[in-house]
Amino acid sequence: MKITEMLKRGLGIVLFLTFVLAGLQARAVGGKIQQVDGTWLAGEEIRFKKTTGEYIVTVKGTDIPLPKNRVKAVVIDKPAAYDQAAAAVSTGAIDQAIPMLEQLATECFLLSPWDARVLNVLGAAYKKKGDKQKAAATYKKLLGTAAASSITMDMQRKAWEMFIAVDDKESLRQSVDAAITGGTRENAAAAHIARADMAKAQGNKQDAMLDYLRVVILYEQVKSLQAEALYKVTQCLEELRDPRAEDFRKKLIAEYPQDPWAVKK
Repeated sequence: MKITEMLKRGLGIVLFLTFVLAGLQARAVGGKIQQVDGTWLAGEEIRFKKTTGEYIVTVKGTDIPLPKNRVKAVVIDKPAAYDQAAAAVSTGAIDQAIPMLEQLATECFLLSPWDARVLNVLGAAYKKKGDKQKAAATYKKLLGTAAASSITMDMQRKAWEMFIAVDDKESLRQSVDAAITGGTRENAAAAHIARADMAKAQGNKQDAMLDYLRVVILYEQVKSLQAEALYKVTQCLEELRDPRAEDFRKKLIAEYPQDPWAVKK
């Protein structure tokens, strides 16, 4: 066995053992809950009980149940095993990371930002492992269960990428439609790109080109996505043998010369 492989395996074992040791305390996550009337209740432990649909807040040793419909927001401490699991993914110790993240995901911190963060890292782990179906299912759960305020655009785009990878047209359609009609301008522009990516993956280059063009023309002020849209519309036009491709290529290089999408050309 190569030295680098031995080191990676050794690091994975260390991370796994660290998680096991930390796991005894993983469920004891403290924080506070904001109720719908605006008042806050702090506790040394907060957990969600799926069977009854209520939060259990432990205050000075006493469990106080709060029905989910009485809860507006949840602020909890970082789960004890999160850093170890994320480190395992980043170092390539995927087989050690996935059980950690699956365990964290089952602890169900509804309305807390940690739901989205844990599922996002778990989805990335499955993607690195090459399991597209589980990655897509994980991101679908993220979009369906995590608090909307906790879902970043990067998380959305990773979810859309996996929906496209497994040809889940319906999940993509529902998500991008919601982003276009009810999201920010940046979310809407990203949703048009995702919809175009799906169309292109299915061989519908004309439909893809129109959505990329929408981003270039209608979302011109969303600068963070312009280079990508210009690159992709150029690609479509080239494949359609449309001479306008050169105009968009020049625009991409002239306006975004340092962008990674421009370097591709």
